[in-house]
Amino acid sequence: MRAKLFALATLSFASVAACTGASAAPGQFDLLCKGQMTRNGATSAFDTRMHVDLGAGRACFDVCLTTFAMTEATDARLAYHWQVAERGPPDGAVNLDSNTLSSAGPSPQGDDFSVDRRTGAYQRTYRYDAGDPAAVAYTESYTGQCQVMPFTGLAALVG
Repeated sequence: MRAKLFALATLSFASVAACTGASAAPGQFDLLCKGQMTRNGATSAFDTRMHVDLGAGRACFDVCLTTFAMTEATDARLAYHWQVAERGPPDGAVNLDSNTLSSAGPSPQGDDFSVDRRTGAYQRTYRYDAGDPAAVAYTESYTGQCQVMPFTGLAALVG
């Protein structure tokens, strides 16, 4: 009976490890997040992949054109908070996106997101100006659910 319980416990741990991307280094994983996005009143579905490296304290979205320093990373929550009025350009951001060099923008004004690591709940509010010759202010609000996936890295993804 004890051997059966041990085997069951080992199998359960292996299943959890497989589901959490434990094959990567500890603290490295992706989050596949899906839900609803509202942009200046218009709602649509969204899905995004967030790449997280807790050891480096950095993360990025989708194809990793920009990485950023996490402002909170605990067992319960991941979060990022940045406001241009508070800190100027994003702290520690490595921006490889030439699109942000355009006079048409986007010109980020603020970004706040959080992921509840226990429930997978995802929330993000991203504010930016875009448009040429006159910039228009946009606010995108996201709510959804994330699931842990295997880590695919923080370097810009090609292809």
